[in-house]
Amino acid sequence: MVNWVTLAMIVQAIVAVVWFGRNFPIADEWEFVPVYVGAESFWSWLWMQHNEHRLPLPRMIVWLAYQITHDYRSGSIIQIVLLGWCSLRMTQLIRERRGYARWVDVAVPVSLLHWGQAENLMMGYQVCFALTLALSISCLGLALQAPRLSPAQLRNRILLRMILLLLSGAFGILIAMGLSLWLMILTVKQPIWRERIRLLAVAALPLLYLSVYLIDYHKPGHHPPSAGILPSLAIAGQMQSMAFGISARFLHPVGMLLLGAMIGFAAVLAIRQRVWGWLGILAGGTLLAGAIGWGRSGFGDEMGYWARYGWLAWPTLGVFLLATIPYRWFANGVALLALGLFPFNTGSGYLWGTVVSEGVDAVRLAIDDGQSASEIAWTLMADSGQAERVERGLPLLLAAEQSRSIRVPIRWALLALAGVVGLWGIGLLHQIQCERAEEMFRLQRTRLSEQFRLAANANGIPRGLFWKRCEFVGDCQVFSESGNRSLIGLIEVIVEFEAIPDGGMEDVEAVPLPRQATACFVFVAGHWETTGQAWFNQTPSELIARWEGAEQIRSR
Repeated sequence: MVNWVTLAMIVQAIVAVVWFGRNFPIADEWEFVPVYVGAESFWSWLWMQHNEHRLPLPRMIVWLAYQITHDYRSGSIIQIVLLGWCSLRMTQLIRERRGYARWVDVAVPVSLLHWGQAENLMMGYQVCFALTLALSISCLGLALQAPRLSPAQLRNRILLRMILLLLSGAFGILIAMGLSLWLMILTVKQPIWRERIRLLAVAALPLLYLSVYLIDYHKPGHHPPSAGILPSLAIAGQMQSMAFGISARFLHPVGMLLLGAMIGFAAVLAIRQRVWGWLGILAGGTLLAGAIGWGRSGFGDEMGYWARYGWLAWPTLGVFLLATIPYRWFANGVALLALGLFPFNTGSGYLWGTVVSEGVDAVRLAIDDGQSASEIAWTLMADSGQAERVERGLPLLLAAEQSRSIRVPIRWALLALAGVVGLWGIGLLHQIQCERAEEMFRLQRTRLSEQFRLAANANGIPRGLFWKRCEFVGDCQVFSESGNRSLIGLIEVIVEFEAIPDGGMEDVEAVPLPRQATACFVFVAGHWETTGQAWFNQTPSELIARWEGAEQIRSR
C-alpha cells in the first residue's frame, strides 16, 4: 500500500506542475533569465551570491535542464524525481529498520509531495531545497550502514555527501556542519591516530569552505536586523513545523512546541541507539532552523510559516520516524497528523498555484497587448519584489522567444518521466506481490510447517525415516528467477525423525537427533505450495547465492 500511495503522490505532484505551471519565470527565477539566454557569463553566475546563498550545484543542474528543454518547469520535474526518491528511500529505511511495512509509513510520501508544496514545485530553482533533503536522507541511510563499513569507507562516503551539501547553498553548509559532529564522535571512538587525523581533516571541511564562501559576501540589503533571540527561536519553531506542510500553522503554537519535543526525544533515542549519523542530521537541522529564525525574525512574527521551508525541515522529522520505530504509537500519531492535514495542504496549494498561474497569465496577456517591459514590471509585478529583475529580464526573454506555450522538449521530458514511472509501476506490482506473499507466509507459518512435513513424508525421503516434527527458524527469504516472475521462498527448518518399523533405520543412533535443513515453497495463484523438497546442512542464504538466475527481492 505504501508504494501505491507514493506513486499516487508523485502523479498528483506532476499534475500540479502541469496544471499550475507555465513556461515562464516565477519569483527569483527572473534573476536567472540573462544567464539562461546567454546575456551574462555562466561561470561567474555559478558563484554569484543569491540572498544568503551561493548555489553552484543547484544552478548547474537547473541551467543544464533549461538548456536541454528550454522550459522553466524542467527544474520542477527534477524536484519531483528527487522527492520521489526521498519517499521511496525513506520508507525503505523504515521498513528495513522495523522488519516489515505498516500503513503508517504513508506519512512519508503524504508529507513530502502534497500540493501544499506548490511554492517549491512551481519554482524550478527550488531544486536547491530538494537536493539538500535528498542528501540528508542519504545520510540517514548511511548512518544505518555505518557498522558494516570500514573506517575509510565510512569517512569517504560522508565526505562525498558533505561536498555535495556544501555546494548546495547556506542550508547545505549547516547540514554539513552536523556531519562534522558525526565525524568528531567517530574520531573519539577511533583508536588509530592516523585515522583520527583523517576524520578531523574531513570534519574541518565545512569551516574551510565557509571561509571561502564569505569572501566578498554581503548581507542582502532588503533584510532587516534580527529581532533578537526569543523571536528567532519562535521563527525557528515555526519553520520546523512546516515539515507537516503549511497547514501546520493552524496548530500554532502547539505544532511548534510538539516539533521541538519530537526533535529532543529523537536526539535522546539516537544517542541511546548509538546511531551517530542521526544525531549529526538533527544537529545540522537544528542549526538550519536557528539560522532561518535569526535571519527572518526581523521581517515579522510569522516568517517561519512559509511552505517552502517544508523540505528543509523534513530531515529532523525523518530522524524522529526512524528513532521511534520501537514505539508504535509515535508513528501512528505522525501518520494521523500528516493525513489529517493533507486536505488542508492540498487546498492551500491549490489557492497558491491559482494565484501564481493567474498572475503569469496576466503578464503574458499584457505582453500580447504590446505593453513595455517597464510597464509590466512596475504595474503587474510591483508588489512581487522582482520589478527590477523583470524590467531587465523580460526583453531578453522575449527576444529569445521563451515566453510562449509549452515547447516540444518539455513534452518529451514529461513522456520520459511517465515512461520511468510506468516501468517503476511494473516493478512495483511485483514488489507488492512479494510483500503480500511474505505477509501470507508469516500469517500461515504454523499451517505451512505442517503442510511441508506431510509433503516431505509423502516423498519417502530419507528412506526408512518418518518426519516427526518440523520447526521453522527465522523468516522466509523470497526471490524470483530471472525470466520467471514466480516467487520462491526458502526458510530454515529444524527436523526431527523417527525410524519406520522394518525400514532398516531402527538401529541408527543418530536418527532422533535434530537436523538443520532448508525448506522450499513456491507462491502459486495467491497461495504457498510445497512438494516437500529440502536441502540438508545448507542455509537459505547459501542456496540463494548458488541458485542460477536468482534475483532476491528482500532478505530479512
